[in-house]
Amino acid sequence: MKIVLCIIFLIIPFNLFAQFSIGIQSTFFFTSANFYPGDLSDLNKNIEYSENGSIFFGFPNIGILCNYSFNKYFAVQSELNYLVEGLAYYILNDDSSGSFGLDYIEIPLLVQFKTPIVIPEMNIFIETGISMKCRVLATHFIDGPIEEYKYNVSRHFNDVIIDGIIGIGLKIDITKIFIFLINSRLRYDFTPIGKQFYDKKTSMDWSFDNIRFMHLTIFSFGVIYKLKYI
Repeated sequence: MKIVLCIIFLIIPFNLFAQFSIGIQSTFFFTSANFYPGDLSDLNKNIEYSENGSIFFGFPNIGILCNYSFNKYFAVQSELNYLVEGLAYYILNDDSSGSFGLDYIEIPLLVQFKTPIVIPEMNIFIETGISMKCRVLATHFIDGPIEEYKYNVSRHFNDVIIDGIIGIGLKIDITKIFIFLINSRLRYDFTPIGKQFYDKKTSMDWSFDNIRFMHLTIFSFGVIYKLKYI
């Protein structure tokens, strides 16, 4: 079912009379921060959570995109991205800490409005739309005073999450058929990421049924290849 939904989201914008482009893009972890609303400390008085969420370092998020430009001001873009999010915590009066890592296949469907700002071989655009995140894996990482271990907690997190996206970007014409893409995005989950559950390994109650991530991508880049012209 997830594969079918991915295909539908990718082919919805297709138009034979539009300029059709494909590309790849990447977002480095150190530019992506996850935030969450509310105070989670009521779940357990011995738990504190990272005030600013989690910042990821290392291998970048990566994805592919299909862009359909109908005229010089309007375009629709669908994507298929691999996305990592998470939530870090530490236990008071103990040397233990941990985090929940969430891996998703993200499928945004965006409308892009090209601004009238004229810069030679460059185009500034704003974008907005919705995204569907299909959960691939959820892992609980625990860093204890004696040992470190991790285990799968996927069944406690929702399979599909819907969120909204707004962003701004810049396209630079490298050649007649290649475009360099730079953009920034803000995304907020409309639906919660998980459920309430009791974890036997930590002997703690967890509740993710009211948690929604706000994901800020400060910088991402990509390369687009034009396949068809109007």
